[in-house]
Amino acid sequence: MRHEKARYYFNDSGEFADCYTVVYKGIKLTPFITTFPYATMSEHPTAPNGVWQHGTQQTLPIDNFGKHYAGYKHLGHRTAFANLPQDVRTALEQEATA
Repeated sequence: MRHEKARYYFNDSGEFADCYTVVYKGIKLTPFITTFPYATMSEHPTAPNGVWQHGTQQTLPIDNFGKHYAGYKHLGHRTAFANLPQDVRTALEQEATA
């Protein structure tokens, strides 16, 4: 998934091993079902002990984020791509060209 398609980046300030979350734009599967791809990663996702996972969530109302933030506080605070650690940015850029 190209990082340009990312809708939101989050940083939970190291509370969990996968402290960075990228939520991509929703993909409409049917008129009633939208799925939201996401990736979670540690500060050094490609290191031997790094974390880098992908998944999808159909119930995530991320497009209405402002109204639903209370349910997603565990993701941490929103941030910009430029504010992510270099290893995270590099991993996302390499994934986009793979």
